[in-house]
Amino acid sequence: TTPGFSIGNSQQGQHCETATNKATPMEKVIKLISLQTAEGCFSNDPLISEILEVENGGIEALNTGIDSNVFFTLLVLEGLERKFGDLKACWELVAEKAKNYLSHQENASENIKKDIEKLFSL
Repeated sequence: TTPGFSIGNSQQGQHCETATNKATPMEKVIKLISLQTAEGCFSNDPLISEILEVENGGIEALNTGIDSNVFFTLLVLEGLERKFGDLKACWELVAEKAKNYLSHQENASENIKKDIEKLFSL
């Protein structure tokens, strides 16, 4: 790995805020992929907002009344499409697993997806 860029969990890589800014797009995608659970979801991790360059305030405002894992899974899927679309071959199967997870969740509504899209427009 690149010096200062930890691929392990975020507790080991507390210094990642600066490191993610210097990381290549591929390294950022790998880091995001490493945050996916075995179920296929993504949970609340500060690295997600750093890698996707989304304001925490916007995330906190939207992440109410919905399961946190559903919210962050939708957020990562949108971020992968918008920020790393050119690397889709690297994350496509991860996205399929996440979509499968979401298909089994009751509260993965279109309204939340639209709100998440707005985060990337700020």
